[in-house]
Amino acid sequence: MLAALARLAPVVRLFGPRGREAAKALTDGAALVPRVRDLAALPGRFNAALGDLGWIAFGAMDEALMREASELAEAGRVDDAESLIADSYDEVTLRRHLHSMRAIKSYQPRHELLLLVAADHAAGRYHAVAPTVLPQVDGLVHDLTGKSLFTHGGSLAETLIAWDTIAGREDGLPRLMKVLSEGRWSTTTDPILVPYRHGILHGRDLGFANKVAAAKAWGALFSLREWALAVQRGTTEPPPIEPEPTLGDLIRRLRESELERRRIKAWSPAEPRGPFADDNLISDGTPEAAAWKWLGAWRDRDWVAMANATQTARRLRHPDLPSTLEATFGYRQLDRFVVVTVTEAAPARSVAVADLHFADDPPVRMVANVIYESAEGRSEVAGTDRGTWGVNDISALRQDSLPVE
Repeated sequence: MLAALARLAPVVRLFGPRGREAAKALTDGAALVPRVRDLAALPGRFNAALGDLGWIAFGAMDEALMREASELAEAGRVDDAESLIADSYDEVTLRRHLHSMRAIKSYQPRHELLLLVAADHAAGRYHAVAPTVLPQVDGLVHDLTGKSLFTHGGSLAETLIAWDTIAGREDGLPRLMKVLSEGRWSTTTDPILVPYRHGILHGRDLGFANKVAAAKAWGALFSLREWALAVQRGTTEPPPIEPEPTLGDLIRRLRESELERRRIKAWSPAEPRGPFADDNLISDGTPEAAAWKWLGAWRDRDWVAMANATQTARRLRHPDLPSTLEATFGYRQLDRFVVVTVTEAAPARSVAVADLHFADDPPVRMVANVIYESAEGRSEVAGTDRGTWGVNDISALRQDSLPVE
């Protein structure tokens, strides 16, 4: 869209100083297109470089990690690329990924078992990982599709494709499962860096107890998350193709973009606010009010209210958001909380820092984005009365031990 609007810049420049200003904004915006295209191409680049070795890109994978690993592999330093990815699976990362998997209903009965395996991995007991994780991958897919992944891998290939997901690309999950499903017919003690399900579970491959093979088993599990959520929501198929915009549509969008640009230019952040130990001093329609409602709903275990205090785009895309929030956050009983500070970071984004105290778990400090969006889920400049504040629940997973005073 930015590229299409930028094509109007020569015409817009004819309309005096304001036209030239608008044309510059269009041209500057179009300059972002290469960056967007680069990001869009990164998963395919990663899969091309490392897919045959048992790695694929997935939505929760760190962009910088994905890029560096791709560059290393493309430079012929495949061993370094594999070590880089494997080293990223420390215990904190594993537990974070596992807790985010709780949004998948069919994963939930497997959670406690896999937490034990994560502890084994962190302690260097890599022999415990693939033999436990790979059957759970198979079971998770079976619960969602009615078929065993590794038995019906070929017939399930199309089923593993999900629109609007990174892992669910044609070169993603279908390719990965083909690699992991390779038949292994001879017993060997040679080290293997790919956790072949057949060879490991049937006692043919005995050299799988290493960090790289273990990390690939975890990667296979975590790459299922976005696909499984799409299956759970029934959104694996792409929406109908929209018609090309008319010149009138482009001009209207140009006008809206120019108004939005002016609002952004006029915006300036207020001083950070907080702490808030109760809501008596919190004004309605503020990011701190949204954060307080969201945390209060968690404390009260009111998942519908928690969903209503979540950002609009998340609610629109996830009609089952209350159950997702319960699965993700409900395993701990929030007893009390303090919103320590709220900082305005961008015209449509504030950052809320809150100290959370639980009934049976150590306290943590949470850092979450609070987003200002229209009823259609589009970012709006705060203060325009065109949107509402809502907490981004994914960012709220950023939780660390409370700092020592």
